Amino acid sequence: MARILDPFLSLGRSSYFIDRRGVLGSGVLGMSPEVEKTARQAVIDGWQKVYPGDAPTLEEIQAIQSIGALEGQYGLGWRDHASPVTGLITSMEGSHNWGSIQCTCKPVDGVCCDGCGYWYDSMPTADGQKYFEQCFHKYASPADGAAGIIKFLSNYKGVMAVLSTGDLDEIAWQMRLGHYFLGFNTDPRKSAEAYAVGLDKRAAATADALGEERKAYRKGGAEAHPDGYDASDTPGEEGQDGADGETNWPGIIADALVSAASLGLIVGGAVVARKAWKNRSKKAA
Repeated sequence: MARILDPFLSLGRSSYFIDRRGVLGSGVLGMSPEVEKTARQAVIDGWQKVYPGDAPTLEEIQAIQSIGALEGQYGLGWRDHASPVTGLITSMEGSHNWGSIQCTCKPVDGVCCDGCGYWYDSMPTADGQKYFEQCFHKYASPADGAAGIIKFLSNYKGVMAVLSTGDLDEIAWQMRLGHYFLGFNTDPRKSAEAYAVGLDKRAAATADALGEERKAYRKGGAEAHPDGYDASDTPGEEGQDGADGETNWPGIIADALVSAASLGLIVGGAVVARKAWKNRSKKAA
């Protein structure tokens, strides 16, 4: 699904990041070094919750952290207010939801099932962006919110196959193929590109704040590499729900047909991604 926390607030440097400089402190995109450090520890702790005993690479850590920053500003971007869809008051503030992870239940008069909060989401259509009510998960802590992204991404075989490459172009494309997001463009390639731009800016800001080498950045995707990436199991088994509350299988099939040529290149590519993702997926199940 498309990810936007409040379309009526000032947008930052990408289509997904909501400018919260006054809330989150200084920084290129509004995240202070203190926030970035806390988020980094949450990613490390969250990874251990999903894959006990397995140490993530810096590429994986930076990629996960960039997703958490772009999607939910490490869970700090939720500010309850009157929904533009219904006028009802939202209930996601303090949810620690890093990845805009949805619940399967549907809101009734602004109330969601236990463990979920009321908000809204959007999807691109030929007539423009369509907004609708949605329930989202609430988590107990930042580490649980980070673990929520990691566990959810374990459903996306394509994402897990390329996560360790740190290639934000390919990670975004695999997320789009699995319908983790739909973005703000009906063209899946353009939507994925815009998402990759957002991830790249977030990853750059994080690395700068922490004084570390960039390992996750835009590398052009599988098609830009002679050997390709092994993402032969894409799209993943599960994705976010459609606006009607059901998995959007027609959309998934349509996207797969549109991208058949590029998928062929990916399938035929050599394995450069981490082979351990299959074991990780089993552990996370």
